[in-house]
Amino acid sequence: MKHKLACNAMIVILVIVLLFHFLVLSQIINFKNNWGGRLSGENQMYLFETISFCLNALLLFSILQKAAYIKQYFSTKFIETILWIFVFIFCLNTIGNLFANNLFEKILGTIFTSAAAYLCFAIVRKNNGRRTSV
Repeated sequence: MKHKLACNAMIVILVIVLLFHFLVLSQIINFKNNWGGRLSGENQMYLFETISFCLNALLLFSILQKAAYIKQYFSTKFIETILWIFVFIFCLNTIGNLFANNLFEKILGTIFTSAAAYLCFAIVRKNNGRRTSV
């Protein structure tokens, strides 16, 4: 997959994910449709959603830099480390989504997280015209 296409696709996914988490935080979407339906209450939802929102915003900011859409504030090594961490996180999240209690998260969550894992991998493996070893 071409690097720019992977970056653009991941940016679209992250904007959708950030919007979803914002809607959950603002309680427009019921938090029981997220986190595998296992959150015990609003306080736990606010904690998990805030952390998730911030992490996804960090990933979006990193990809925007990697794609050269914005000025690079982070070092290339830091951005690539962030991307590898997210490849791992999205792989684990895909497995978790397969065991979600509700069908919405099981289907859509699995599709989004598996696509995100692949796209992050496609983005990070391209390094100055050379592929890095995996």
